Amino acid sequence: MRVILVHQYDPLIPNVGGIGTFLNTFIKYSPKDLEVKLIGVSAEPEKCLVGEWRRLKAEEKEYEFLPIVEAHPI
Repeated sequence: MRVILVHQYDPLIPNVGGIGTFLNTFIKYSPKDLEVKLIGVSAEPEKCLVGEWRRLKAEEKEYEFLPIVEAHPI
């Protein structure tokens, strides 16, 4: 099974509270057999290129991240 999350969020920048915490927690505690993909924004395109999938980790859970635009999430 696969879930694709879409939100104006960059998992590579620190986030406290709100949707960022929800997304991080969802990914971190999702079942091991659930494939998670996150489509969001890149606040620092030099770290994560827009338009390229990147494999990230939320503690032990791996997931894929695709920034589709350079932006600073609010």
